[in-house]
Amino acid sequence: MSKWYKNKILGDFAESICESHFNALGYHVEYTGVEKFAQMLSKFSNESTSKSITAEIIMNTLHKTPDLLISRIYENELQSYMIEVKYRNKVDDMVQLENQLLWNYRHIIWNTNIFKHTNFTQDEVKSWNSNEDSFDLIQKVKSCNTKHKCINLPIIFYLVVKHPEIGKNHIYCNLATFPRWWNVGDKAFDTVKNGTYNSNNNLNQYKNFNEVYFHEIEPALKQIFN
Repeated sequence: MSKWYKNKILGDFAESICESHFNALGYHVEYTGVEKFAQMLSKFSNESTSKSITAEIIMNTLHKTPDLLISRIYENELQSYMIEVKYRNKVDDMVQLENQLLWNYRHIIWNTNIFKHTNFTQDEVKSWNSNEDSFDLIQKVKSCNTKHKCINLPIIFYLVVKHPEIGKNHIYCNLATFPRWWNVGDKAFDTVKNGTYNSNNNLNQYKNFNEVYFHEIEPALKQIFN
């Protein structure tokens, strides 16, 4: 089996978990990742040793699109997020992974106002524009109190980990515009002001993100992983 097929299978698995998780909260989930709407282009891109100029431009543009779009009406308000889903067998350093994801999706998440609001140096601006990961992006963003003015596209990172740390659960979330990993079960999910992780599905007996996980997602994962 090629690496592309293996990654696709694991990616599809993680996306199906994420879809079920947010569907249970009343969200409508749409697939927006290039691996879904342009599967052969994605496959050929991984198999090729070179690309034409047009293919390079198209792939680079489409590859930036996160995997899922979720949306719903919650208390008469439209709520919507883009979600990038990741699967890992295990994660040795959550901070390093966070920095890697923030760096890879920086152009999508933030506009260039971030330079001013976070006091980027000239060297850091150069690094940002040249894809040279040479500074700690997490600390830059976390130290900025006005980063909400620089948001281009709000993205949630949804991470499925087969072997989490002892005492942790299999699912992590990170709202990238205010970066911090939350492990499912954390009380923080229950206290988000706009109810992002609460249920508005009257047909669902579970009231929030954590309850859906422990009653529906975790039992399924245990059967698969054990």
